Amino acid sequence: MKHSSTVLFLLASTLAANPTLEEILEKMHAADQARQSRFTGYTGTRNYTVTTPRVGLKASMQVEVNVLPTGVKQFKILSISGPGPLRKLVFQRMLDTEAAASQPGAQLVNKINPDNYSFKLLETRPENGRPIHVLSAEPKSGNPLLFRGQIWVDAQHHAILRMDGAPAKKPSMWVESTHFIHDNKAVGEQWVPHTNRSETQVRIFGKTTVVIEYNDYKLTPVATQSIPAPPPQQPPRAATSAPNQ
Repeated sequence: MKHSSTVLFLLASTLAANPTLEEILEKMHAADQARQSRFTGYTGTRNYTVTTPRVGLKASMQVEVNVLPTGVKQFKILSISGPGPLRKLVFQRMLDTEAAASQPGAQLVNKINPDNYSFKLLETRPENGRPIHVLSAEPKSGNPLLFRGQIWVDAQHHAILRMDGAPAKKPSMWVESTHFIHDNKAVGEQWVPHTNRSETQVRIFGKTTVVIEYNDYKLTPVATQSIPAPPPQQPPRAATSAPNQ
């Protein structure tokens, strides 16, 4: 009962504070910087499935991911099945795009921050027992890896809980429209992907649904720095007396 009262008090306090958009963005930036300073990387697995009901095609893939402390992502396909076009045009393209976007030179232009997006505060409300800020996000460029839609910001941890929208730019002339919902979750101090579901209208296949489930997270432990052993001590020299003058 005491725990429930504490949760309700924190929720009411957060909702009553009515932070401004600028305050929310400042707290998001500070929290992100703090998490990045402690980020050591992680490993995990992902299960991908793609279905195209119109033509009755289905494919699946399991992937192992290794994220380095720099944020660079490395993928290893553990298993894959389904028609060649889906494996090549969907799965392999998704892995290649995400790996390229994780490179140090590309990370800054893809981050969800005021440099790349214009934000508006739509509302602050409770969601599943936690207060969230709902912001609209409008990309400032035609970067195809940016999106247009909304983000849900966890008001306690100042982390992005959900992204809901569509790519800023169509990835192909064959794609008519895309809508996705991407959810994050906390693992230790870090916020990592939890689920992703997208529906795309493709001229050839019709509606194509892709679902990604992220599992088996293991945060990389902080490396223990080896302390060099002290140099061996030399035996003390025998004392010598000054010659008689």
